[in-house]
Amino acid sequence: MSSPFLLLPYPGGARINPTHKSTPRTHWNRLLKENGLYRKETEDLQRKHDKMIADGAEEWDLKNAKRLVEESNKMVTDTNVRMGRAVGELRDVVIKARTEPLFAEDEDFMSAEAILEEAAL
Repeated sequence: MSSPFLLLPYPGGARINPTHKSTPRTHWNRLLKENGLYRKETEDLQRKHDKMIADGAEEWDLKNAKRLVEESNKMVTDTNVRMGRAVGELRDVVIKARTEPLFAEDEDFMSAEAILEEAAL
């Protein structure tokens, strides 16, 4: 039996499809992982760019390396925005679910509340 919490609208008005095992926890974990990967990529690309400067690389190579760093930074910003939006939408769903006694012991509801606590840190 699927959780009734999963039938509430989330995110962006869409309903979570219980058959796809997509829960607020998996959505949050995916965003966290994606953000971490982009942050690591940005650091790696910045180190590579700095090394190229130190080694006296050609201007064309430096320009392209800088462009890659900027693109990676844009992806970090994008994932930060999506994480903020997801937290806001999840907060709205949790507030609505708190009014329903049916959700008090629901595993997905408790997981959603834990996500909101993590996001507050």
